[in-house]
Amino acid sequence: MFGKKNITIFVLLILLFSIGCTSIPVKKYELLTKSSQSIMNGTTETYNRIEKLQHIFSIETADDGQIDANTFQPKIEIEEWKFESFDLTPELRFRETALEVLVKYSLVLEAFTKEDFQGEVNKASIELAGSLKSLAETTAPNDASKTQAVSVLATLVNVIGTQIVVHKQKEALKNVMDLAQNDLNVLATLINGSNGKLKQAVGIHLDRIIRHRNTRRPPVNSIERYNFDLAVSNLISEGIEVKDALDTLSNAVKEYSLAHQEIRQKLDVSGTSIEALTALISEAQRINKFYRSVK
Repeated sequence: MFGKKNITIFVLLILLFSIGCTSIPVKKYELLTKSSQSIMNGTTETYNRIEKLQHIFSIETADDGQIDANTFQPKIEIEEWKFESFDLTPELRFRETALEVLVKYSLVLEAFTKEDFQGEVNKASIELAGSLKSLAETTAPNDASKTQAVSVLATLVNVIGTQIVVHKQKEALKNVMDLAQNDLNVLATLINGSNGKLKQAVGIHLDRIIRHRNTRRPPVNSIERYNFDLAVSNLISEGIEVKDALDTLSNAVKEYSLAHQEIRQKLDVSGTSIEALTALISEAQRINKFYRSVK
């Protein structure tokens, strides 16, 4: 039988052992996935609105002549009667596909936290591989981005299967996250790389649209004037919100990489802070609040 002193020592040993051991913070991975999905949803909504603005711009600035299949193609006048293609859609699609990779990768990490993690990870990694293939096949803004896109996280997919066979659940998760961290930084750079260009394009679109609308503004105090001005005002408000949303999305993608590093550290040290994850969740929540007032 244990004496009181021995019981006390035994309890202290258990407590010390518990403090030294770190379990997988399942909820943190769920929050990482949820945040990445919010970023993706906000991105899709923002890009749809950019394309809508681009389409209005193309109609407003179309040539005054016979309509043909190319009349409403997005283009901008760089010199008098000299135009250059101004289509943002390929760049938007590339960035959107890159974000889908981020979501699929988050689902892989979350799969590692499941009880039957081997089967869940296999399934999630197949979906990640599919997203990476789509990214490699998507037209990139430039050749450098295209080259980077082909390699981003590709090596990781090949080793995930090995990790779940060779290592236990937690060690496999740690190794995967360590391998992915640098590629996540590259992915964030790819997604945010042309954010300034997109904001500038939105500004150009709005400026040209407003300029054209001013040439046919209805008479003051007329019903037509009110409806006309209301439509223009809504368009301006939407353009401003699109720019703000682009900044928020850019910040959220950066915070994702930091939160990923933070959660990885928690696998070794249970007391690690969650400041980056908190910031990521905050940015993701902000994204969902955009456009509520603009329909």
